[in-house]
Amino acid sequence: MADENTQVVGGVQDTTPEKPIDATDETFDPARAMALINKLREENKAYKSKAKKADEYEAAETARQQSEMTEAEKLRKELEATKANLAKREREAMQREVAARVGIPSSLASRLTGETPEDMEMDAKTILAEIQKAAKPTAPPVGATNPGSGASATETPAQKRERLMGGSTDIFSHGGGIYWGPDQPPK
Repeated sequence: MADENTQVVGGVQDTTPEKPIDATDETFDPARAMALINKLREENKAYKSKAKKADEYEAAETARQQSEMTEAEKLRKELEATKANLAKREREAMQREVAARVGIPSSLASRLTGETPEDMEMDAKTILAEIQKAAKPTAPPVGATNPGSGASATETPAQKRERLMGGSTDIFSHGGGIYWGPDQPPK
């Protein structure tokens, strides 16, 4: 409830009665006015220096908080990197363990996929089956000059020449040939 002598300033009622300005109350004294001006100027300088110091303190506090936040962020990033490195090493150790247990070569351990040891073991068994399927021995190709293991051990030099030369065994009739050793002298 505000009446004529009450003012509401910033949500608080000011109940000081207003004095009407009367020019006859006081007479102007220049010396007194100058003293009041000088006093107000000095107070203003003091308030300015205090405000400047307060601003400096606030800036220093803000900088300190930012540096702490920056340090905290650095530590948070370092923690995240350390956790990622630890998870990677644990995964590699689990891969090596599963590879050794299943029996696949350690060079293939890093290729195992899965989040759990059971998943990795299933993957390792699949890889092992593929390796074994690919490693089944096949008969080596037998060429014209290689009789292979099924050839007769009693092959005579004449039969050998016939097999290799494909016909005539007279090697010197064409101006040269192969000498088969002392058991078959040239003709």
